[in-house]
Amino acid sequence: MPSRKNKFGGNNWRVTIGLTGGIGAGKSTVLNGFRELGAFTLDSDRFVKEILNRAGVIKKLKKIFGTEIIKRNGKIRKADLAGLVFANPQKRKILEKIIHPLVEDELNTALTRKRGLIAVCEVPLLFEVGWDKRFDYSLAVAAKNGVTRSRMKARGYNKNEVFRRMKAQWPISKKIKNSDFVIYNNGSRADLKTAVRKLWNLISEKSTRYN
Repeated sequence: MPSRKNKFGGNNWRVTIGLTGGIGAGKSTVLNGFRELGAFTLDSDRFVKEILNRAGVIKKLKKIFGTEIIKRNGKIRKADLAGLVFANPQKRKILEKIIHPLVEDELNTALTRKRGLIAVCEVPLLFEVGWDKRFDYSLAVAAKNGVTRSRMKARGYNKNEVFRRMKAQWPISKKIKNSDFVIYNNGSRADLKTAVRKLWNLISEKSTRYN
């Protein structure tokens, strides 16, 4: 098992996995699959949503990005903020500089509060922010471009939105190259569920060797 000096959750978990992948590849479905098998799971995007509701963060973002991203109730217009930063790399970096350290703290705190065998954390920008070094293993979920585009279209994203979001991340080929494990999600839900179970069995077996 890889040695991680600054591992998320310290020594509370036998194995920690950072889950990433392409847009529309099925990361959340894979995460749910691990949860059903008994893993403790976290989704970093949920932390982002919670952080964007904090008064201090709202005040800071309003000052930087303007009142157009603020609703009448004082909350962030998340869709408008996303559209703004994905269209402007410089503004995206400013937002990431504010949000990422807070998400990192939340992930570490959540993993430190519990302990167990396997924890899986979905982090879309796992490699981009360098957090792969804080997990025992990295897992990429990948799918063919045509498949991912169809899924994103079904979610209401247009072609330009998908392109901008893809441009903000590493190419999936690079994520695959740098990951310890890869799950390809081009088939049915049953196929994906089988792939998750196979990986779960493999990682569970690996973890028992270090018992």
